[in-house]
Amino acid sequence: MILLDLGQAAAKLQCSERWLADNLRSGRFPAKKIARKWMLSDDDISAILQICSVNESSKFSADSSNNAAALSSMTKTSLRRLQKNTSAHGRFIGTAGLREP
Repeated sequence: MILLDLGQAAAKLQCSERWLADNLRSGRFPAKKIARKWMLSDDDISAILQICSVNESSKFSADSSNNAAALSSMTKTSLRRLQKNTSAHGRFIGTAGLREP
């Protein structure tokens, strides 16, 4: 088993060392700490890629029927931007039924 240090793993994942370290400290990503240094195996790298991947079913869709919860947690500015972007494509998302902050 080959172990990569934080810098090598960040280079392999094409991310910053700080972003990777923050996610390792929070427990979001798997890794091992050996002698006060984060060490990641190829399995850890694969798991991180899997965690960060976005599959088609989890992408945010303006046409999704179950996105009311996602929309209700958005700020007014985010809703306005979303409406502006989707109305250009012929789809308009109204704010009916959403709670006002």
